[in-house]
Amino acid sequence: MAAALKPGGWLLVQEPDFHLAPTTKPDVWAKTWKALIEWGRANGIDWLIGRELPSMVSKLGLGQPQAKTDVQNIRGRDRGALYFQLFFAEVRDRVVGSGQLDAATLDAASALLEDPNYWTQCWMMTAVWVRRTPV
Repeated sequence: MAAALKPGGWLLVQEPDFHLAPTTKPDVWAKTWKALIEWGRANGIDWLIGRELPSMVSKLGLGQPQAKTDVQNIRGRDRGALYFQLFFAEVRDRVVGSGQLDAATLDAASALLEDPNYWTQCWMMTAVWVRRTPV
């Protein structure tokens, strides 16, 4: 993307960082995320990459980047909860099959997302933007 950027053009990248997830309650939620992060790492997925983005973009030499990180609140039954239910369903067989997590724990974590009184702050989203120096 950086190579395709014209002088004066803007680059915007955004990625999550799930390092908060294993510290949240209840234990089934924290255990699920710890396993997912480990499983991702073993499969070449870096779910902690958001924290690296500002430095990565700085090293491109495009100009002076700006960055903003927001903690995402997720409430059961909201759009964010549905996203994670779909995600859990998508990776379920692979994660359980890897031995990183048992099905009962993953299913219990997914069930939390049905409860409109359940709130979690399991991830942060980092956005970094930079304008390529005009010629």
